[in-house]
Amino acid sequence: MSIEGDKGTHSSAMPTDHNGVRDIYDPGMTETRERKIFKCSIADSIELMSYEELVVKPNNKRTPEIILQTNRPLVLLHPWLLAQPKHTRKFVELYLEKGFDVLKIQITIWKVLWPVIGSQVVAANVVEFLHDHEKFQPLFVHGFSAGNYLWSEALVKIAGNMERYKSVMDRIRGQVLDSPPSTPPAFQRGFAIALFPNNPILSFLFENTIT
Repeated sequence: MSIEGDKGTHSSAMPTDHNGVRDIYDPGMTETRERKIFKCSIADSIELMSYEELVVKPNNKRTPEIILQTNRPLVLLHPWLLAQPKHTRKFVELYLEKGFDVLKIQITIWKVLWPVIGSQVVAANVVEFLHDHEKFQPLFVHGFSAGNYLWSEALVKIAGNMERYKSVMDRIRGQVLDSPPSTPPAFQRGFAIALFPNNPILSFLFENTIT
């Protein structure tokens, strides 16, 4: 679904580059059970999913505008590193069936390794999207493993300007933090295995270079 004026028109075209700028307004649609899931790429690593049709209006901000007539509950789903859509599908469907829309934030290992140009940029986009869409409420957070790290980056962003982002915090009604990163030694080991699952030598070397 692309947007022309104030009304959405459907399109299944893949995102394209325009002078190096990626066209992120590319909602798609898949079917699950007997219902369709509407999808919209909000920004790099951020995807919105809903059983309701998504009406999107491009703008000059970091993320597009989603036109909402009424409040809609939203889950912020932070999958673990290397999670594939087939792995997270059951969680997406679970929340959709409960009446939530789902904002899935899937980061890569490389975004964790270079947070300033990676995970922190993604976190900032998440926070700005929530700030600009107050009708997405209440909010619920569900993080898995290293996905919880991305949520912590979002909280750091919020804490840096509570006056601006207070409305985001006020809409959060609960969170599930499943297997968040633990103490440094355990995190280093798990991160190295995730990066080099089939190469124990490189995994060992990488584990001992992380500080």
